[in-house]
Amino acid sequence: MKFLEAKKAIRNLQAGVDCSVHLFSSAQLENLSPFFEAYCAHHNLRSTIAHTPFDTLSQSLLEPPIVRPELGPISVSVLVLFPWDFCPQLNWRGPVSTDPLCFNRLNAQVDDFVELLRVRAIPGVFVNADVPRVLASDDEQHRLERYIRVAAMTCNFAFLENQYFSLESFARLGRPFSNSVAVAIAEILSIKVYSQIEENFEPKKVLITDLDNTVWSGVVGEDGVDGVFCSPEGRGIAHYWYQLALKQLHSRGVLLVAVSRNDIDLARAPFEQAKFPLSLDSFHSIRAGYGKKSNQIKLLSNELSLPVKSFVFVDDNPVEIAEVKSEVPEIMCLTFPDNIEEFPAWLNRMLAFFRSDEITIEDLQRDKLYKIRALANVEKAESKSLESYLSSLNMTLHINVKVLENRSRAIQLINKTNQFNLNGIRFSDCEVDNVIACGGSLVSVRLVDKFGDHGDIMACLIDVQGNVISWVMSCRVLQRDIENTFLRWLLYESNISVQSLNYQETLRNSPVFNFLSGLLAITDFDADSKKVDVSVIKKSLCVDSGYHQVRLVK
Repeated sequence: MKFLEAKKAIRNLQAGVDCSVHLFSSAQLENLSPFFEAYCAHHNLRSTIAHTPFDTLSQSLLEPPIVRPELGPISVSVLVLFPWDFCPQLNWRGPVSTDPLCFNRLNAQVDDFVELLRVRAIPGVFVNADVPRVLASDDEQHRLERYIRVAAMTCNFAFLENQYFSLESFARLGRPFSNSVAVAIAEILSIKVYSQIEENFEPKKVLITDLDNTVWSGVVGEDGVDGVFCSPEGRGIAHYWYQLALKQLHSRGVLLVAVSRNDIDLARAPFEQAKFPLSLDSFHSIRAGYGKKSNQIKLLSNELSLPVKSFVFVDDNPVEIAEVKSEVPEIMCLTFPDNIEEFPAWLNRMLAFFRSDEITIEDLQRDKLYKIRALANVEKAESKSLESYLSSLNMTLHINVKVLENRSRAIQLINKTNQFNLNGIRFSDCEVDNVIACGGSLVSVRLVDKFGDHGDIMACLIDVQGNVISWVMSCRVLQRDIENTFLRWLLYESNISVQSLNYQETLRNSPVFNFLSGLLAITDFDADSKKVDVSVIKKSLCVDSGYHQVRLVK
């Protein structure tokens, strides 16, 4: 990759995940940046690179992890290390010691640095550069260099041999790599960055797709049903692969929505008349018309009560991509490739946005649950008042105090819910296990109404001291007064001794703020962290609305 090619790759990235990358190193690595950003762009990452100030590596590693929200919602770090980072006396540009050097003392320095690396656990590369002679004994010098190599390997760094290092460039400019070598280093580092983001990436929930020249090859309004293709050979093969991928996503609970510049009968016709992997039943909805696609996406976001950042939009037309991206900047937009050689890599990137290690029953039934919700919304719009609507739903809350088994959906809710979330704190399986094992409680709530079973829609984690350390509810059931009914049950009817709610404001949990501030007549929640005393809540908790029946699951 040449410099101009790198700039072109960065410029051509139409949409990607914004991320900030802190590149830790004791050397000057600015010549890596354009190639690093270009290879990140290949992984669909729009990266901003921040460098450690020269010769401050150890000091920077001792400081807390850096978060730069202004550079992107995701922050990751990578390391580029050399032998002298483990043992400063080996630095070609370092001061020359006038005191005799001791092998054991230098080994102790290596051990200290390794311990620091293990605490921070930042991935990266180790360059096995030649070093100056600092010990009188050949044997001790070789043992020291070998000890550093082994230490780097035990820390799981990618190991690069000496030919990657340029002593001339390092001595003259402080840059350890020539530009030709910087390209290879940048590619390795981009993989390290992508791996971290993939591990912590919150999977998308909705895929919105164009139809013409995307789901099938051809334009149905011009070519007719017989003139569009989607088959395992010929001109429709990429579209066939794409439909198979969408079918796989649908089977895992991803909502599929088609948005097309067509009349609705034309948009539906190929599914009704052709033999495609996808059927009409695969789609949550098909939206056809001639207005802006961004408007359809905004309406969909409101109907589903899901943020557009949980959507992926696919279209073959760069003009449509640009329109949606300009009007809905939070959405992930992907241009369907017109070159079949690019399609496999593009498809892998697209599927990566929906990766999920564990799929729950609610995931598999997500389309059904949202269709039930849509039916309820129609009736809500026709009701004379919110009170009459809620009374007509015949809602039953099935409350389950969880044990160590059968709790995956509750933990998923805790780690994915943002709006009705008491404090935004995430808990791993192991951490929830520890809370329960120490005498705490995990409670989940399943909602059933006249439209059907909505699955588990609430989770609450209480530690052994009686502090509610997590309380979340799915946005699908907001405005049903469920939080009030559950809190009354928790404080008055459960066998759980609750002392406080550990509230903390986040960027998106205003529904919890509104609930608590209305309940307690408190308008000031400016403190970073606030324990809401249960005795105060009991004085002002609303009387039972009568909207819900409560059943305890045994």
